[in-house]
Amino acid sequence: MFKFIHTADLHIDSPLRGLEQYEGAPDIQMATRQAFTELVDLALEEEVAFVLIAGDIYDGDWKDFSTGFFYISQIQRLNQKGIRVFQISGNHDAQSIMTKDLPLPKLTKQFSTRKPETEIIEDLKVAIHGQGFATKSVQENLAENFPHSQSGYFNIGLLHTSLVGGYQGHDNYAPCSLEDLKSKGYDYWALGHIHKREELCQDPWVVFPGNIQGRHIHESGPKGCTLIEVDQQSIIKIEHHDLDQIRWQTLQVKLDQVNSLEEAVDRFSEACQSYLKDAPAIPYALRVELIGETPFHSKLNALQSTLENFIRINASEVSDGAIWIEKVRLNTHPPKKELSTDPETPTGQIQLLLKEILNSPEELEAIKAELSPLLKKIDVELKKVPDHQDWPSEEDLKLYLDRAHDYLLHELKEASNSSGEAS
Repeated sequence: MFKFIHTADLHIDSPLRGLEQYEGAPDIQMATRQAFTELVDLALEEEVAFVLIAGDIYDGDWKDFSTGFFYISQIQRLNQKGIRVFQISGNHDAQSIMTKDLPLPKLTKQFSTRKPETEIIEDLKVAIHGQGFATKSVQENLAENFPHSQSGYFNIGLLHTSLVGGYQGHDNYAPCSLEDLKSKGYDYWALGHIHKREELCQDPWVVFPGNIQGRHIHESGPKGCTLIEVDQQSIIKIEHHDLDQIRWQTLQVKLDQVNSLEEAVDRFSEACQSYLKDAPAIPYALRVELIGETPFHSKLNALQSTLENFIRINASEVSDGAIWIEKVRLNTHPPKKELSTDPETPTGQIQLLLKEILNSPEELEAIKAELSPLLKKIDVELKKVPDHQDWPSEEDLKLYLDRAHDYLLHELKEASNSSGEAS
């Protein structure tokens, strides 16, 4: 019987996105180091036979060699206890010039980028097949050239890939199908590149472990590695282990029927305390989404900046400083009974038009195309999303349209009230 750890997308020293404007906020750069240190601690505690790293150890070129020195120091901790490390380069590793010149400890194997290689661990009867990225953008199907399984061995495939079709927010690199992977006859596919944990198949096991530390709101939820236990060449246990030092999460707060700013903040406080009740004792970066039907909707929009500051103060109070607010999204709406849906009225026409747009992918794309010249002028930091993110997403567009819809209806209602006419 033996154990091994599968990890990927360490992105050591990757920069913070979303909290950098707030003084005293957690340092996400150190969080990636702390998460990897905990991974090594876990490997030593569990006495694993080896660790698999499926690419993107780094986040492109380093500012200095301290990034590489840190990684090597942690790998040496494993090697000193006889734990071998098998790693491949991902698209971000291929960007780094310094990575290629970094000498690795003796018990660490870097797989070739030219063609698939096979490493045998004879005493465990394990065969590990892998190939890394030679360049940042690998468009060919690397899995096609992987060898078929070796009889009498527990076979593992080590690959950085987006699979066919890709995933939103991730570049479509080394695309392959699930059938391509299954056809090799391996027992376990250790994949990397996708930052959300996913078990794609259990016969054989095909796993994305996700990254070890979320770096922005689009990488929310628990992050960590996968621990696998093998007996008589069969997997008997597979489990996720949290490693993240700071967790990104979206917290929805229902503001149905609130009638004041104080009530809105109280609702947030209740939701916040409920969330923390069963949550691990680590810092959190929360995106707060305020939803629901409330007659105070227009005032909330007018007081949005004040509301956001109150929420930030309250979050710090109820969590003893453990919660940081990444962003507050106001997505409430006024009571529908106040708005006419008659298509002959201005409010009815606006609601009908919005419904048509939201249900039409073509209309959404057309709006995005019209906005494109303006969006190109907006700096990536101002957008506060990763530079590889397709911004604005369909979700963003729908949110902006909803807000425009609410604003127009509010203005029409105010104009109608001031003139004494029914809208």
